[in-house]
Amino acid sequence: MIAAHALQIPLMGGPADCPRTFTVRTPESGVIARAALAIMDAGRLEDTGQRGSSAAILQGALHAWLTRHGAGMRVLRFGLKVGEGALQCDMPAHSTLVEVFKKGTQGAYVTLSTPDGYWGERVIIGNRCAELERRKPGLGETALWWLEQASRVVPMWLPADALAAAEWLHWHGETDEQTAVEMLDGEEEWTGVRRADFDCIPKWALDPKRRLSGQALPKRSTHRKTAAVLRLLAELEKLHEDKRLWPGRLPLDGEGADDFAMVNMAAFAVWSQESAEVQHRLADDFCQVESESGEYIDVFSSAFLPDPGPGANENQRADAMFAWRDHLAHLERGLAVMRLADALLHELSE
Repeated sequence: MIAAHALQIPLMGGPADCPRTFTVRTPESGVIARAALAIMDAGRLEDTGQRGSSAAILQGALHAWLTRHGAGMRVLRFGLKVGEGALQCDMPAHSTLVEVFKKGTQGAYVTLSTPDGYWGERVIIGNRCAELERRKPGLGETALWWLEQASRVVPMWLPADALAAAEWLHWHGETDEQTAVEMLDGEEEWTGVRRADFDCIPKWALDPKRRLSGQALPKRSTHRKTAAVLRLLAELEKLHEDKRLWPGRLPLDGEGADDFAMVNMAAFAVWSQESAEVQHRLADDFCQVESESGEYIDVFSSAFLPDPGPGANENQRADAMFAWRDHLAHLERGLAVMRLADALLHELSE
């Protein structure tokens, strides 16, 4: 679906030793040329003054947009790709004028994703979460709860994901390895993950359900890093209160994002050095199984610009412009969540 013609747009965030750019595939075609004009008319992207091919103009505008909305992130690692093609099924339009784009609609895509095969910057969060929990019972768990909510917008591998992978891949849906061991009938030694491998992680960190909010969430702290966490939790709560500002994933082909697993992660949060090995093993197992199944996605959000065609009238061009504007606004709301999640991960990391 992504055609040839390579552009380079720098990646946002992450450590210095990560890949620094995406190869952005944008075809030099009528679709992209019309997209380059529409994004300027939509008012969401500014004309950077770059001249040349329509693909180059689009690159400059999108790079400036991504820098404006994604700059400053220190943990999450992601970038942007552009391409063209037809929708494989109906897709929500997120537009004030159009409810849905029908299967087969031709257009241009802008997608947010992580580098192929990349599993995120590893951060150790256990000590800081445990400290928050000691200072205020439920506070460390609340921080993890919010990271889980944010992981529905941008993919992150958290301690709870490792336990879920163990239950699914190693324990046949059970909560420990007992049934799996019994199935061996003593004929061979158990080499899978054991429930004891998670003993170094508190139960509340493996299944964060408690969420301090409202009056239960402290408003201030004399401890600098705790105060920073409290501020971020309050901002996430405020954003979450308005469901219009808390986007779900907007998948490329309109399928429900929850039906497919992400095989690349923007961040990899381990509880401790002690738990790192088993969390990495389970991440590798998960990625291998999902990749072999073919039922996975490597794009976590996308905007779609329906192509009105070269002979489109003014109303058809206006519909495309509004659709682009609204889809790009959806990406911007996602980036707002990502900035807060990135800052929270940074404050929780050692």
